Amino acid sequence: MVINIEMVGLGALNIDHLYRVERILDDGEA
Repeated sequence: MVINIEMVGLGALNIDHLYRVERILDDGEA
């Protein structure tokens, strides 16, 4: 269970990081 919770947490962090990177790239191109 602990490993599964950690995997979900890492996945959420990765998605949030990718979302922020996309916003930064969009702002740079605008």
